[in-house]
Order: sequence, then C-alpha cells, then structure tokens
Amino acid sequence: MESLLRETPFAEDIEISLPFGMIEQPQGDKKPTDASPVGAGPPSTSHRDSISNIIKRLGAVAPLAISWSILPLIGTAALGVFMSTVGQWLRSADGWGPPLYIAGFALMSGLAIINTWMQALLGGFAFPLILGIPAALGGCVGGVLVGFAVSRVASGDRARKVIQDHPLWQAVYEELLGGGFWKTLGIVTLIRLNSPFALTNLAFTATRVPLLTYVVGTLAGLAPRTVAVVYIGSTLSDFGDATKPRWLIWTSIGVTLAIIIVISQLANRAIERFASSHDPRKESNENAASEPNR
Repeated sequence: MESLLRETPFAEDIEISLPFGMIEQPQGDKKPTDASPVGAGPPSTSHRDSISNIIKRLGAVAPLAISWSILPLIGTAALGVFMSTVGQWLRSADGWGPPLYIAGFALMSGLAIINTWMQALLGGFAFPLILGIPAALGGCVGGVLVGFAVSRVASGDRARKVIQDHPLWQAVYEELLGGGFWKTLGIVTLIRLNSPFALTNLAFTATRVPLLTYVVGTLAGLAPRTVAVVYIGSTLSDFGDATKPRWLIWTSIGVTLAIIIVISQLANRAIERFASSHDPRKESNENAASEPNR
C-alpha cells in the first residue's frame, strides 16, 4: 500500500506544466512590441505585466491552484489508509452503495480532495467490474461539473482578460482552444489523458472552454485509464496487497510525453504565425510596395 502511494503511476499528484524550453522563440529582429516613440510616455501596462501583477489580476485563481495542487496529496493518502474499511462499508450499503460512491467521488474530485485514480481503484475494489466502471465514470463526470462550478466562481473573466491583453498568449490560445468544436474536443481529450484533474478543471474553466466540449472531452480522455484502474481494483482481495503494474507506469509515461510533444508543436506553430505577422521587416516591405513609383 505504501509503495502504491509513493509511486503513483498518474500525474494527478504532480504539477505538470508545458516545458516552454521546447517551444521555439520567434526569430528575427528583436524589437519590443511595446516600444513607444520618444516622448510618448511609458509602454502600455498590458505589455509589461510582471508575474506578481499577473497573479494579482487572476484574483482567486492563483491561491485556488496552489491549494488544489496540495490537497489531493493529503486526501489520497488518507483514503489509502482507510481504503479497505471504506470499500467494505460500500459493499454493505446494498443498493445505496453505488449512488453514495458516485456522489462522494464527484465531491472529492471536484473539490480536489482525492485524486480520481484512487477513487477509481476504490470502485473496482468495492463493486463488481460491471458496476464499478460506470460508477467511476459517473463520478468523473460529476467531479467535472463540481470543479466547473467552483472554478467559474473563482475565475470569472480574469484569465481570459489577461490572455487577451498579451497578443502572443492570445495567439497560442487560439491555436489550442480557439478552433471549432472538434479541434477543441481533441485538445481537451488529449490533455485529459494524463493531467492533474483539479488543475485541468480550473484551467479549462478559467479560459472559457465550452461546457459541452469540456465534459465530453474529459469523459473521453479519462475513460481509458479509469477503466484500467477499476479493473486493477477488482482483482484485489485485500487493498493492502495492491501492487503497481509496470505496463501502467510505462503507458502513463508514454502518454505524458505524447501530450507534451503535440501541445508544444501546436504552440510553436502559433508563435511562428505571430512572429511572421509582427515582423517589422515584412511590414516595412509592404509599406514600401504600397508607395507609388515616383
């Protein structure tokens, strides 16, 4: 049991961020976009936001993100200790067991108290496989809706306004989440394959991903690993005998690397387009071509 908690095969208890070192920076002449002519006064605040200013502008989003990074570690460890007791209690609840499990799953995951993979393991341990899988998936959807409601209240429109005030960030956002339904659904599904559940809820809600896309993409992305973990839970006669399957570890690592590569490539493409459209040499050539020949 202790080895299972120390070496979690999923990324929910690890903060995963896009490695910006993999994202190419725009090439060409280095000309600040917020440069102002002499005597024109200081540059616009939106172009010289410091990290502290951005955090202030985000309001409750920043402290919520910090708390949602820490709380799942504590809650998951606590559930691990009492997993056998909770599982036996759910079994003895007869017909009330699955509804109570789904409601608890939704609240605990939506409020970032317990990770989804540990609760899925509980579902497989407490119920037959045919019941544990739909119950765990139902809990995931409920957790998404709870997380959406909390994140919407906390974030408001702050994150979108911060992104809109930075043209490069806006370009990357449009490339990743600003497309049509199917493209956005694909990105949400890809990210959901292996990412921190609560923090991803916050990010998608704060950036105003449509609710339908958000729910369907989450369900599609979480389904493979949820089914796998519920199956593992169903094979346990005693939760203390749980061991970590090697195939699940390597699959998790491979999926994480694939997500990083795809997102990095899309971000690079957005940055290249942005750099091309804001190239001062291109603008000067276009201006020269538009002047009438004398």
